[in-house]
Amino acid sequence: MLGELIRELLKMPPSTRVIQRDIRLMLDFLKTEPTELIPWGSEETELLSIKDIKIKTKRSKISGAGIIKTIFQEPLLKYAYKHYRKGKGYLLATVMSDNRIYYYLRLRAEVQVYLNGEFFGRIDQQSRFYLRNGRQAVCEIERSSGEYNMVKIGVTNVAQIINPKVEQSKNPRMAVLMVDLSPRDLNVFLGLILYEWLNKIKKI
Repeated sequence: MLGELIRELLKMPPSTRVIQRDIRLMLDFLKTEPTELIPWGSEETELLSIKDIKIKTKRSKISGAGIIKTIFQEPLLKYAYKHYRKGKGYLLATVMSDNRIYYYLRLRAEVQVYLNGEFFGRIDQQSRFYLRNGRQAVCEIERSSGEYNMVKIGVTNVAQIINPKVEQSKNPRMAVLMVDLSPRDLNVFLGLILYEWLNKIKKI
């Protein structure tokens, strides 16, 4: 308790103990939420909608939660998040499907990404994804003025993702794949675009 008070006063990041506690809190909350998610296969990636439905989080220490559906209104993802001193850059978020759980820990300029409990990579302020301790980005979003931004893995254009700065139709797709992705590249791609949704579209 005293340690967390000192961290608050000094504007330091939350401790590992607090983060682990909050991850368990989010998982328990999302797993007990009664909505049953549909299985997530390759086709569902292109059916992701940018629309979500909020879940009530009364009597919990979670800042917010919700369900992301497909463009056909099928529940595909659940998410929850918690702000640590909003405005100071610290955020913990969990996005859960039937077969993947992404954790995002935002500590000022960098976002650490965990997949199914293992450190997977990081995202910088330019929306570039780096694997673990890699020095070269493996996936990035190229901003444009059009309805969609381009997503690249290496030097290859692999998908288009919705541009949050452009007014959209009623129920647009979050992303449109241009090539088939390997399992690793699909995990990287999803890790990046789901944070893009949280950060740029949902603006949490």
